[in-house]
Amino acid sequence: MDTTTHGRRPPTAGLPRHLRPTARRRTRRAGTVAALLLALSVAGCGAPETGPTGVGDTTATGATAGDAPSDASSETSSDAAEAAEAAEAGPSDDGAPSGVGDVDVDSFTVEAKQSPQFPGSVDPVGEGEQLLLHTVRVGSHPEFDRAVFEHAGDGMPAWRVEYVARPTQPGSGGAVDMPGEAFIAVHAQGLMPGNAGEEAGHRVGARDWTHASSIIRSTYSTVVFEGSSTYYLGLDRERPFEVRALEEPSRLVLDVKA
Repeated sequence: MDTTTHGRRPPTAGLPRHLRPTARRRTRRAGTVAALLLALSVAGCGAPETGPTGVGDTTATGATAGDAPSDASSETSSDAAEAAEAAEAGPSDDGAPSGVGDVDVDSFTVEAKQSPQFPGSVDPVGEGEQLLLHTVRVGSHPEFDRAVFEHAGDGMPAWRVEYVARPTQPGSGGAVDMPGEAFIAVHAQGLMPGNAGEEAGHRVGARDWTHASSIIRSTYSTVVFEGSSTYYLGLDRERPFEVRALEEPSRLVLDVKA
């Protein structure tokens, strides 16, 4: 029997029963229309903006000139920078010494060694150019430990490496206080500007390396005085060593036998 609403027959009253929309069909149709309207509304407003995501966006790297890391990431950035500094001093991925090829520790001696040009410059820099100590790295290997003294600039200083009784300051001759039982001096000649300190970008002062080496306990670099600076190594005892000069970048690599 057909039903009426407020005295009127429904518009579907004359349809066969199987074609009349049930309550479930009406609800489903209403939901579909609502979803379509919502989608059109969102499309008209545009997609919401999101910040950078992913490991690549949040991984801290060593800071470079011009970077300004936030306080939250500064500690991680500092750790990454220290790891980068140790890359050459430590072994490469294949276990070979990084940057200098094979190392024959049996050829190491305790005798003084120097470049043929000493006390001149191996590769002098031009007027107004710079050649100063920029970075010091220390790393441990199975048969030797390594110290790398890297320069900022395109030239190469002349050098002499030898054991000394005690480290001293240039000019004044005052004693340098640094840990160690034996001391190697790396005399670098031909640095520019001829008189320079930290304000000019030359690394000055002591650093403890007991966390990275059981042989090289400390390093110390003096100011540049009349074109010369001395980079000291404080060792646990006197040991044979070898030194090499490498370019691009300019650096002196000192290996000490374990």
